[in-house]
Amino acid sequence: MQEFEKLGTFYLGKTINPKTGKRENEYLLYDSKDMTTHALCVGMTGSGKTGLCIGVLEEAAIDGVPAIVIDPKGDMTNLLLSFPDLSPGDFTPWVNKEEAQKKGLSIKEYGAAQAELWRKGLAEWEQDGKRIRAMHEKTDIIIHTPGSSSGNPLSIIKLFSLPSPEILNDREAVNELASGTTASLLGLLGIEADPIRSREHILISNILLSSWGSGENLDLAGLIQQIQKPPFNQIGVMPLESFYPDKERFSLALQFNNLLASPGFADWMQGEPLDIDRLLYTDAGKPKISILSIAHLNDAERMFFVSLVLNQIVGWVRTQPGTSSLRALLYMDEIFGYFPPVANPPSKPPLLTLLKQARAFGLGVMLTTQNPMDLDYKGLANMGTWFIGRLQTDRDRARLLDGLEGASLTAGNAFDRKKMTELISSLSSRKFLMNNIHEELPVLFETRWCLSYLRGPLSRQEIQLLTKDQKAGSTKAATKASSTAASKSAPKAKPVFTAPTVSTVTARVSQQKAAPQLPDSVIQSYLPYRGSQEGLVYRAALTGLAVVHYEDAKNGISSSEETMRLASISDGLIPVDWSQSEIIELTADDLETSGADEAEYLPLPPACLKKTNYTAWERELVDYLFRNARLPLYRNLHLKKISQPEESERDFIVRLQQESREARDDAIEKLRDSYSKKAATLEERIRKAEQAVEREKDQARDAGIQTAVSVGSTLLSALMGRKTVSTSSVGKAVTAARSVSRQAKQKGDVTRSKETVEAYQDQLAELEKALKTDIDNIADKLDAKSEDVASYEVKPLKRDCVVKALSLTWEPMRRNSDGSFTRAWS
Repeated sequence: MQEFEKLGTFYLGKTINPKTGKRENEYLLYDSKDMTTHALCVGMTGSGKTGLCIGVLEEAAIDGVPAIVIDPKGDMTNLLLSFPDLSPGDFTPWVNKEEAQKKGLSIKEYGAAQAELWRKGLAEWEQDGKRIRAMHEKTDIIIHTPGSSSGNPLSIIKLFSLPSPEILNDREAVNELASGTTASLLGLLGIEADPIRSREHILISNILLSSWGSGENLDLAGLIQQIQKPPFNQIGVMPLESFYPDKERFSLALQFNNLLASPGFADWMQGEPLDIDRLLYTDAGKPKISILSIAHLNDAERMFFVSLVLNQIVGWVRTQPGTSSLRALLYMDEIFGYFPPVANPPSKPPLLTLLKQARAFGLGVMLTTQNPMDLDYKGLANMGTWFIGRLQTDRDRARLLDGLEGASLTAGNAFDRKKMTELISSLSSRKFLMNNIHEELPVLFETRWCLSYLRGPLSRQEIQLLTKDQKAGSTKAATKASSTAASKSAPKAKPVFTAPTVSTVTARVSQQKAAPQLPDSVIQSYLPYRGSQEGLVYRAALTGLAVVHYEDAKNGISSSEETMRLASISDGLIPVDWSQSEIIELTADDLETSGADEAEYLPLPPACLKKTNYTAWERELVDYLFRNARLPLYRNLHLKKISQPEESERDFIVRLQQESREARDDAIEKLRDSYSKKAATLEERIRKAEQAVEREKDQARDAGIQTAVSVGSTLLSALMGRKTVSTSSVGKAVTAARSVSRQAKQKGDVTRSKETVEAYQDQLAELEKALKTDIDNIADKLDAKSEDVASYEVKPLKRDCVVKALSLTWEPMRRNSDGSFTRAWS
């Protein structure tokens, strides 16, 4: 790991001297926290925009920041063409065959040439295969192809599923989600629906809100049925038939039915359900970069899918706790058409919401375009960082400067339009101007060499080949996700009990029509039967409804769990054995007070007729719970963290990653404050020493003192960034020291100046050394692998095991042809 990577900074390239236009040896390091105020990258074709943005995503991957990448053109798929070994065999399958022919090389020869080019390019920028390997170890990169099976397909089966409780409890949020989902769906039919004027939009939005308000999930087939027969008779103050007659609703339903029945739509229902949390993290909690490749879709399908994803992200953001650190990244490779200045396509409202609100929850949004004229710059005033590359026309530059000026003024920063114009006009390929509201001045830089092989857009066949291994590994995961409706996490941890599941019992000798008589003090209940009453027989069992409380004050755990257990009653020496009981997923309200009229009853075991037995069985249940009930949790010993009740191992790991990033960012900020004071003191001393050097310079004019060497590669510069002027001052001091050292051989009257500057140079080295130690300490403390978790159990006290109700419960059974009985209630 490079030292600056421990600071949570993205290595984007090296700075350029504005006067000479030449690259300096100073890293352009971008604080990952700055991305929470969003970024825009603008540049014409050939400006190097794709390389810069892939570099940003590579840095996010190295830092363990997950990302959703919306890729309309197919360039971002190159992120998977990153080969740690940099061997010719890795490159050869992906080289451009036409380029090889132009150069007169075989595919194998051209692959070897490209591998060597990449090896040299990385080395020039102080990178190698180890950095590529680190990226893959930290983050998985997956390609999804919605509406196609060429990559990993994404299913929209959850399109109308019940939103999270956080969304349902927020009236504004649930209305926005219903409106956005409706607009996306209607757009797929080619209907431009205004939320206020469109009957289609109003009808479908109300259907969604009605279903969600009733706690019901809805699919496309169900929506088609409800369009014909809505669950309400009035919209606003108007009767439904007056607002939208049945005949016209049928026509709308028919359009959706045709869509559902079309062969091509079947691909939209295949694969892992679209779920933002699952796109950001694997089942094991490892960060993911999910590339949503949509180059194969038509314009209507793209708008449908993009707006759908954006609305889902808005919903996900609102379920996250607030943070000032970068939690995740949303990247969109070409914003043209999705965020226009005047029109209001379905993609624009959710995107505008994210630009305004996502910052508080740690989601950074990065947008790119080569068409600066067709952007809503009022909306882009929320952008904190602008990466500006070469532009094609003066008109493009003027339009961009207008937007940049508005963003700068919104942030309260000064804006020198003339200087900006000069800088932007001087840009060439791979050279960008970065204007970051978190820094005092804009900076010119040249982008670093990408870790990924920039092959260009991949065909559907190439994507299929590239994702073959991913598909093989994801088939089971997709099946699991579909069967569990793609829940946000792995199954929640429940208190552990050991119990068998009984489905078949042997028939008793005789049966009777009426329920046996019991002592008056014994509570009776019935499990609800399923199906018809024919052949129904009731068997006596014992149900215990208990509450177990778990308390671990040291770790801040306080949780109660209600459980209902069903135990068989036998004629043996031990009629009730709670260790053989089972948990049933019912509540007290699910139990009935009477049974089926036509059912028969198996005889009662004699122990059921003695009322004192029920008191004993209640005590035995308390004892069983005390000895066996456990609250399963997880903990990370190194980070001294423990999971919360109902938090899965996956969610615990994801939370640890974010909390570690937040702690690191806080610690780095404290280091920045501390070292800025020390650097300021040293800077003042260097300034005075420089004055002495300048006096000697006048006396040794012929020697030609050099004064422009940078020390940007130092950790101190990495920490301070361009927020102070200490970098240039220290750089001059170091250079001056070397110059004075050479001149001392020619003139003996500069010794004192030389010793003074070299003393400050030593102080700089000591400051650098101390900083490295502090950074290493932070890394050692916080960079422990968050997935290193172990199981941890909380045991209840006996007084915290309470039986709320104990009843003799009649369990409905159905007689089989062989004389055995099978449950009729499960």
